[in-house]
Amino acid sequence: MNMLSDVLTVLAGGAGIVVLLAMAALPLYGDAVGRVEADAPLIPQPRRAPESLDAVVPQPVAA
Repeated sequence: MNMLSDVLTVLAGGAGIVVLLAMAALPLYGDAVGRVEADAPLIPQPRRAPESLDAVVPQPVAA
């Protein structure tokens, strides 16, 4: 049982090191792929065409 505990401890330590290395590499990956704005939605939204904005926002009528 003691040897099994040692093996599990080493595996958990190795997994922790892998996680730390992955977290350290994330900024480098972000620079290589390209940055995303902080206020960007998680799910990409379709862009609204300028014509369809007239149907949503009423335009003032000249008298």
